[in-house]
This record gives sequence, C-alpha cells and structure tokens, in this order.
Amino acid sequence: MVRLLRVLPAVILLSILFFLWAILQVILEPDRAVGSGASDSRSGAAIYDSPEVVLAPPAMLHRSGEKFADARGEYVQLVFNEEAKENVAPYVNVIFTRAGHLRSGDVHRCTQLNSVVFGAVELTTRSHDGNDKTQHYGQGEAIRIPPHTPHLYRFIQDTVLTEAWTQPDGSPCSFEAWLYKPFRDRISSASLERTHDAP
Repeated sequence: MVRLLRVLPAVILLSILFFLWAILQVILEPDRAVGSGASDSRSGAAIYDSPEVVLAPPAMLHRSGEKFADARGEYVQLVFNEEAKENVAPYVNVIFTRAGHLRSGDVHRCTQLNSVVFGAVELTTRSHDGNDKTQHYGQGEAIRIPPHTPHLYRFIQDTVLTEAWTQPDGSPCSFEAWLYKPFRDRISSASLERTHDAP
C-alpha cells in the first residue's frame, strides 16, 4: 500500500495521458469498441425493465481526490475545472485492482470509456440477444462500452485502469449505474466491503 501511495502522482499523470490517448484511439478505431455496431440505444434501453437489473446505490465519490478501498484495490476520482458552469465537470476515475478480482457487473445509459494503463483485463459483455463476448485488453489499450451493455471485468494482472462516461456528443456524463444481477452476483460480497475511505 505504501509503495502504491509513493507512485500514485506519476500513475495519475500517466492515467490522464493514457485516457486522452484512449479517447483518440476509440475515435480513430471504432471497430475495436466492444459491441460496436450491435448496440442501438433505443432497443438497448429495454434492459432497465428486466427483473435482472436493479438501480445501483448513488455514486459515492463527488469531489476530486475522493477515494475508497476494498479487498479488490483502490478507486480515486479526479475532477477538473469543478468551478465551471458546465452540467458535469470533466473527470476521470483511476482504479487499481489486484489480479483475480472482478469489477462492474452493471450497465449504464452512457458510453463507458476505459483505458488499461498497466496490467491486463478480460471484459465480458452481454449483447441484447443474450450472447456473451469476452475480450482481452492489455497495457495501452482503450475500451469503449456502448450504452445499455451489461459488462463484467476480470483482472488478470494487478491493473491500473481509467474510467469515465460520455454523452453521444462526447461531453462528460454523470455516473449512474444499474446492477446486472447475472454478472454482479459473480462478485464476492466480501470483496466489496470497504477497508477505508479517504477524508
């Protein structure tokens, strides 16, 4: 933990740079996006009517620098230009996850953008017709999860991942999630218990 705290400023800077690069990669290579071409926002929105989908608790991080930790690792939110009169200030979450753990198991109304700064992950998504697709992503790769797409991350190595959500016009989207029980139930409830919150 102490070693992580010493390198955290460098990791945050690298994360921001990788995240910006990831956005460009997704724009320039949209065919690499998870479920690209298969997600229609109107048909996908029906998922929220499913008994397997429940509204997640509200976001726990609200200001830049807030963080929490659990058995899986740490989660830090960075918000930029918080004083701006925009609806949602630009932000990025930086997540450290230990190998072998799972995250997400949810679905969002906005596009989710992730980039793998260090490590490796497997991402499983479920299409609207019920088929699962699992893809491997490594260091420097960008991930774009279309709206209304259930997804689950499995961390193959200790990994630093960035995360944000965007509107169709590319502007930041407020965090809002629904738990997708077939995926979320795979995550050990013990691993979700907080070990500490930052002041």
